[in-house]
Amino acid sequence: MELPAILKEENVEAAAELLRRYYLEPSRKTGLLSTGSYFDEWANRGDNPQVRDRITDSDAVAVSMLSVKVPAQAIIGLQEELLAGKIQDLLADIPTDVKMSDLTVAEAEATLGEGSPSWLLWQELRRTPKTRWDVGATTASKIMARKRPHLIPIWDKVNWGSRGQRHL
Repeated sequence: MELPAILKEENVEAAAELLRRYYLEPSRKTGLLSTGSYFDEWANRGDNPQVRDRITDSDAVAVSMLSVKVPAQAIIGLQEELLAGKIQDLLADIPTDVKMSDLTVAEAEATLGEGSPSWLLWQELRRTPKTRWDVGATTASKIMARKRPHLIPIWDKVNWGSRGQRHL
């Protein structure tokens, strides 16, 4: 995996400016902050101890702030799976106190790679539309990032904001 150019060391100041704008600068059109700037903190965060091992309605709302919709069938199905314990068990096995940036390559492979609880959760969320919930890669990454914000990255298409800045 290669880092996007904006995340390379020589672009630290530009990346920091994009983050500052995203989280602190209201839109000229609406006068409001980006809805995505609320994702991390919405409803006391997705990784707080009371909900860190469950996918909740608040997580679906938070994910919608990042311009994707969690299909209603997925919310129903994920809640049913929670009752059976499968998703809760997988989330319980994914650490909440580990940052991706602190992992060695070997630790990242063990924590996020094939066969890990993170990988198994990804597989569970991504079941095909014919067999499950119609959750795509972008939505799955946003759900997982909501639950483990310092460990799981969001994978999304690159688009351009109304002011010409690049958002990931």
